[in-house]
Amino acid sequence: MMDELDVLIRARYPILYIETFEEDRALQRIRSVLERQNANRERPDDPAKKLWCWTVTKGLHTNKQTGDPRTADPVEALAEIGKLRDPGIVVLKDFHHYLSDHYGNQDLVVRMLRDLNVDLQTTKKTIVILAPATTVPADLQKAITVLDMPLPTYDEIGDRLDARIGEVRRMAPVSDRVTALMPAFEEQYRAGRDDLIRSALGLTLDEAENVYAKCIAQGNLSIKTVIDEKQQIIRKSGILEYYQNVEGLENVGGLDVLKGWIRRAERRFSRDAEAYGVERPRGLLLVGLPGTGKSLSAKVTPYVLRLPLLRMDMSSIASKWYGETTNNIKAALKLADAVSPAVFWWDEVEKMISTGGDGGGHEETLRALGVLLTHMEESTAPILRVATCNTPYHLPPEFLQRFERIFFVDLPTGREREEIWNIHLRHVGRDPVDFAMTELVRETEGYVGREIRTIIKEGLGAAFFDDMEVTTDHFKAEIKRLVPMSKQKQEEIDRLRTWAERNAVSASLPDVESEPTGRAVEFS
Repeated sequence: MMDELDVLIRARYPILYIETFEEDRALQRIRSVLERQNANRERPDDPAKKLWCWTVTKGLHTNKQTGDPRTADPVEALAEIGKLRDPGIVVLKDFHHYLSDHYGNQDLVVRMLRDLNVDLQTTKKTIVILAPATTVPADLQKAITVLDMPLPTYDEIGDRLDARIGEVRRMAPVSDRVTALMPAFEEQYRAGRDDLIRSALGLTLDEAENVYAKCIAQGNLSIKTVIDEKQQIIRKSGILEYYQNVEGLENVGGLDVLKGWIRRAERRFSRDAEAYGVERPRGLLLVGLPGTGKSLSAKVTPYVLRLPLLRMDMSSIASKWYGETTNNIKAALKLADAVSPAVFWWDEVEKMISTGGDGGGHEETLRALGVLLTHMEESTAPILRVATCNTPYHLPPEFLQRFERIFFVDLPTGREREEIWNIHLRHVGRDPVDFAMTELVRETEGYVGREIRTIIKEGLGAAFFDDMEVTTDHFKAEIKRLVPMSKQKQEEIDRLRTWAERNAVSASLPDVESEPTGRAVEFS
């Protein structure tokens, strides 16, 4: 980023925009660029470039000034910037608030920036906006150049860890507690430095430093502490969820073709596969009715691959404010790349990028689609993207083409329903051989896994209130009470099957024998 920033400033780009939460780290890089340019002036008598900063609390100021309260107002600040004659860089912190349509004087701020656009070039000044989110009004899109501030590298985080350990070493002579802990610290540090750094990738420098300080305060350089803290930080972002899943493929009934693909994907993430020239899988799309096992399959995939699971709920990151939805998606993708390798679950993806039957779509939808397509094409991070979808009809072809496999999850077959009954009965501590499985499987034809789970739950409840052990009759009574989704949405099922014939592979093996075995299915 420093080289690009250096080039843009020397090329007199008037307004730059750096999206980052790390103001101090960004300012340090800006200062380094400024020092480099001042040291390499073409003529020694050329004036050195200055650095000004602006915040709403201090106004416009340099390192030697305390700030002018009058310029705390953004309009006054821009007017003052126009009067500056010295060359240099003006850093505006959190200025995105005044570029959004929330701000009453947005039109005036935008007009003033457009007016400054020409003046800045002639006076060798550059405005750099530092903000945690990108907000660029349409009127300024041609005047502003947006830069991404990359998350800290392995070496940067390693420097912070080393600095923390150095502080502990200096404390040892004056602290009995630290002296007692030093042998264990030194051993953990030597043996686990690489893992401690890698586990913190995706955090800001401040976050990494804080979590290392927490490890030291607890008296243990534990990778688990770092991972737990990372989970909290990811959850606080509000755009991703971090799942710590403990379920394997044995908890998925049926879907043998899909499960076989997931098992093979595990080997493709190995170093042997990389050495052989086999690329890691990048995308898996699961299509089907709700309750058929798509989400469960997404949740167990990282357990098989021994990777963390990040979930991006497409409906929750949508915003009514222009540009914020796309910003949320960019932030989520950036964070996922940083914490990779991982499984990245895009839940109900159609809620964000369905473009409509005519191939068009809302401008924000098209922007979001463009961001996802670019990420899937250009990201080199070791991430398996698992997208789930209920209604795929308006997903654009260019999006579908980014997935190595598209699986259709249909209503469970007889053998699959038998597996589902066995799994859920075992989950509630019952032995499937104690029930008339042949009857239960036959009478739940057209029922999905979620509905079978509901039948078992309600049957247990009824038996509990009858003060007796649950029987087949309790479950059969609940079957009669529950109207399956397949009876309510037959047209939707037919439409999905027609779509899947052209676009997807069945996640299940053919149901060669329609009759269930009536035996409990054992899983390896």
